[in-house]
Amino acid sequence: AKKRTSTQIFRKRKKHPVDDLEARLAELEKNSANVIEENERLKLQLHKTSIVNELLKETSTPSYCGGSEFISNSGPGGYSPTDFYTKVLSAHGNQSPSHRIVISDAGERFLAAGATWDYISAHPLFKQGLVDVGDVSERLKGVAKCDGLGPVFEEKEIINAIMKSVEAGRYELL
Repeated sequence: AKKRTSTQIFRKRKKHPVDDLEARLAELEKNSANVIEENERLKLQLHKTSIVNELLKETSTPSYCGGSEFISNSGPGGYSPTDFYTKVLSAHGNQSPSHRIVISDAGERFLAAGATWDYISAHPLFKQGLVDVGDVSERLKGVAKCDGLGPVFEEKEIINAIMKSVEAGRYELL
């Protein structure tokens, strides 16, 4: 009986550290999952903050370069930013070519006219001369939304207008 009792005590002592280690491992795995989740949340918050900072930089620096002329960044066919702004903003009260980018609560990007021009002129298809900016302007006029500071265009609508313009240009060549 004494040997049995001593064997039971030995087994309990041997099993107790294993149970402690398993509990500690489960706790560490749970903490790791929480840390990963928090890290993702902070990355998203950092991304949003960097966008806001970029917007603040854009809106705090003048859009004009020396006088009243825009820096020339003409597209194919000599279409300039001024032509684009005039056409796209013609139906709106606020006709200043703002470079704002607004992120909706759903995470969608909305670009003001200046930022829209920057987006279009940086697009690879534009650089290849395949985008008809006049056509894109016409397509965007109907999808403008107001964010309280002026007209903005949803990024996916800009992409859609670019793609449809390129497709229309291909059909004209046939």
